[in-house]
Amino acid sequence: MSATSIQTFSEKRSIPRFALELPIMLNAWAETSRPMSGRTRDISSQGVCFLLDKDAVIGTTIDFVLTLPAEVTMTEPIRVRCRASVLRTENDCLRGKKMVAAKIHRYEFVSPEMA
Repeated sequence: MSATSIQTFSEKRSIPRFALELPIMLNAWAETSRPMSGRTRDISSQGVCFLLDKDAVIGTTIDFVLTLPAEVTMTEPIRVRCRASVLRTENDCLRGKKMVAAKIHRYEFVSPEMA
């Protein structure tokens, strides 16, 4: 590659993601795991990227709950329960965490008592 060539990368996502750092609670991680908390890095209606202390297995189905703040909903905070599958994982060396990217298959808005 010459010094004058330029590399371009195209975005593969069809839905834009929003950089939101929100607390996330994973309720079902694997059959033998306990609930754990983490923080989102970005989110869209079809996917989420979050940081955990523990690695994930690609293909694993996960259930999680997060709360969209009033600044996002433009009303009041809204709790969302989601089911997703893990697409990829990476080490986040800057934070010493595991980055997990997951595709959201379904979600529902829930009251605080139901989450």
